[in-house]
Formats: sequence, structure tokens, C-alpha cells
Amino acid sequence: MYRSILVPVDRSQRAAAAVQAAFALATLEAGARVTLLHVVEIIKDTTYDDYRDFYDALAAQARSEMDALLAPFGDAGPEVETTVVFGRRVKEILRVAEERAFDLIVLQSHRIDREEPTKGWGTISHRVGLLAECPVLLVK
Repeated sequence: MYRSILVPVDRSQRAAAAVQAAFALATLEAGARVTLLHVVEIIKDTTYDDYRDFYDALAAQARSEMDALLAPFGDAGPEVETTVVFGRRVKEILRVAEERAFDLIVLQSHRIDREEPTKGWGTISHRVGLLAECPVLLVK
């Protein structure tokens, strides 16, 4: 059903649930692949070159944390790739998803307060869910 799954991850522990869900879906399809993506947010009105060392250090931390997210799965399961890009989170997630023609995006989301449901409308997961060209699975 889903042969290429994109999992945007941040540096929180909640990302583990999205990775686990993506792996479960990927095991249903022979030859499926999972790509973990971390976007290092560039400070507004600056460029990567302005703070290269800072951004590179954040990218190294992100790679280490993605390796830790993958550790429980060992070598079993689907083909896995990790990618770090620099830019605005939502824009980069959508760009990567479209350029590489992913079948599905799986990302973590927070629980919505039923008393104030509009509070979560500006989140990354909400915007990706609305703007992505492919299906999106939100994991709470």
C-alpha cells in the first residue's frame, strides 16, 4: 500500500510513536522504505552561511537522535534513510515530500483540547496535513 514513507521528526520523544507507526506500515509492503527527515530551522532573516557552525552542530545532534530513534528496530524491517535539511519546517517537509514523491507522511501530533479546538490549527502537523499532496497520518 505505502512503499515510501516520510517521517518528519523533531527532537522530542513523541517522534518515536510516529517512527513506530511508519515501521508498522512499511512492514506490510515488500520493498518499502522509510525516510526520517529533520529540518533545522533557519533563523528568520539569516542564511545558513551566517551561522554555519551553529547549524552544522544542530544537524549532527539531529542525526544522532535519529539513529537513537532507529536503534530499537535493529537491522530488521524496511530500508531506512535519514536526512537533514535546512530551512522553514513546513516548507521543507512539503518540498521533500513532493520532490521525492512519497506515498505517505507520518508525523506526530498533539491531542486537541475539545474545549478549544482551534488552538492547534497553526501547528506543523496541522499545516502539513492540509497542504501535503500525499496522504498524511497524524500519530498522537
